[in-house]
Amino acid sequence: MSIGATMAYAPSHSTIKTGQRSLAIAAGMSFTAGALYILLEDIAAGHHWSMEHVLTVFTVVGTIAVGHLAVEAARIRHRLPALGFCLLFVAGTALTVYNSVGRQAESSDARLLDVEARNEQIVATKRALSANTAMLTEARERHARECATGRGKRCDGIAATIRVYEDAVKGNNSDLFKLGPPKPVAPKAEKMAAVAAVFGADKTRAKALLMLIEPFAYTLFFELGSIISLGYGLGGQRLPERSATRLSALAKHRPRNRRNVGNGWQVSTISKDRAEQDLIARLATGATVASQEDLAATWNVNKGTVSKWVSEWERNGKIPARQQAGRRKMIART
Repeated sequence: MSIGATMAYAPSHSTIKTGQRSLAIAAGMSFTAGALYILLEDIAAGHHWSMEHVLTVFTVVGTIAVGHLAVEAARIRHRLPALGFCLLFVAGTALTVYNSVGRQAESSDARLLDVEARNEQIVATKRALSANTAMLTEARERHARECATGRGKRCDGIAATIRVYEDAVKGNNSDLFKLGPPKPVAPKAEKMAAVAAVFGADKTRAKALLMLIEPFAYTLFFELGSIISLGYGLGGQRLPERSATRLSALAKHRPRNRRNVGNGWQVSTISKDRAEQDLIARLATGATVASQEDLAATWNVNKGTVSKWVSEWERNGKIPARQQAGRRKMIART
């Protein structure tokens, strides 16, 4: 079995490129900012910070952190810490959702009340306009009858009444112009409920359900998005568990016709790509590379080339950062 066969178990997706990490971190920060904005919307509106706001920030950051720690503790099979982190994550998520839903309910309910009050005012103004228009029409008809053949006794009074209703109608029209057309209550839920109704759902119930779950959906989306994105962007490099196990088993069977050197075996000069795969495979099995001299001897290349390769892989996030051990720099799986 050759070193190429061993390295074949190291999939190309086992490492995360720098661009992918940056994009994931940016997405995670955006999700976190979205979750915090929901909870701190009143601060953005000019309100003062309070203890509740500070605790809210700590809760969100802590919940995201323990979510990552729970996954990592479960991966390395530290069961009790993993269970503790999971409990903290559930509690933090519940508290974050509770606060977020409360804040969103306050603002959304206030908006709904404003829209409903405005719509009711429009309806009342239209009713007043209709009544005033009818009274104006009647007054004009009475004026036409009374004053058709000359100036009757009640012409002046009827003319004054006409002026009153004309002013009232003018005022009603002015109010309606300022109020504008009626606005829908919860338009997003209204549209989605209409879509649901096409498939047989009850529109009223669908709208009520959508209005209920909307605050929860935003909060969970932002929080889970931040955990997944930051976990991908900040997570350490590792192979899938099955691949790492198979590499560990294969590493025990070194070829008999090759001379053992350090933690590997000496081969003819290999390419940069194969050297990268070899090093990743070693680290995946838990091996520690004590020095670059070992790699140079194993790969049959000079130390300068090894140093250049390792520095490049380290910058690109393909291998962990080297650790100083005396006069040497050691490479070990984190």
